[in-house]
Amino acid sequence: RLLVVTEVQEFERGLWHYCLICEDDVETRISPTYSDDARTGVVLLSGDCIAVDERCTVANARFLKLADGRGWVFETKDRLLVMSEVRPKAEARDF
Repeated sequence: RLLVVTEVQEFERGLWHYCLICEDDVETRISPTYSDDARTGVVLLSGDCIAVDERCTVANARFLKLADGRGWVFETKDRLLVMSEVRPKAEARDF
C-alpha cells in the first residue's frame, strides 16, 4: 500500500449547514479524501442535511467534516456538486 501525503489548504473551523443534493448516496470518510480505503460505513442519503464544523481544501477539492463526528464528505466529485451549503434567509425587519 502506497501512502501519499497531500497538503491541506484553506482550513476553517466554524458552523455551516449543507444538504446532499446529488441523487447518489455518499459514504463518509475517516479523513478528507476521496479514497475508498477511508470509507466509514456511514451513508448519507440524497436530501440529508448536515451540520459541518470544519472545512478544508485538499488537492483543489473541498472537504467537509460532519459536526456530529460521523466523518468527512466531499463537496464535489467528478465536477458534480454533491453537497450544497444552506444559508439562512435574511430576516425581514420592521422599521
